[in-house]
Amino acid sequence: MTQKNIKEIREHAQRMIKELDIRCTSSAQPVGTLSGGNQQKVCVARALALNPKFLFVSEPTRGIDIGAKKLVLETLARLNREQGLTVAEKPSAPCLATRLPYGECIVPGLLERIHELETQIKALTGIAVLRARIHWDTVRLEVLPESFPEALKWREAIIKAAKKLAFSRITLDLEGFRSGSFDI
Repeated sequence: MTQKNIKEIREHAQRMIKELDIRCTSSAQPVGTLSGGNQQKVCVARALALNPKFLFVSEPTRGIDIGAKKLVLETLARLNREQGLTVAEKPSAPCLATRLPYGECIVPGLLERIHELETQIKALTGIAVLRARIHWDTVRLEVLPESFPEALKWREAIIKAAKKLAFSRITLDLEGFRSGSFDI
């Protein structure tokens, strides 16, 4: 590595620290000692160091507070305008239609009710990884096995939320959270 390269790397690091408001003591601070949100901003900065034409991201603002989220998104939008950077984001959560068995009719309002139930359960329990699978009027709640105690602790409130959204029953799936549980 030449002195010129080292100088360019340091300049890029300083520019990204400023532009993305990375809260650190210096550019030499180990990334692992930063908060989760600042680590996420470092990931974005590292990707931008390559001067890509296309940037494929998955949750570039995960773990970042609202103000910083706006800053990161504005930076990506500015780079799109000024440098032609194309940003494609892969959503982390699958489509809500995956909460229904294959062939199930999607009636008006059902996906909104599922989304609302998942949002309420997350807010009540603090469980971040969950999915509400729907079988007619019954909800099959999938959470990671380590979250079972927390889900059970909030049992009554979860039942109440489900019934308020017109689901007659809710069950806790003992196999836990997994992808493709409707797959044959």
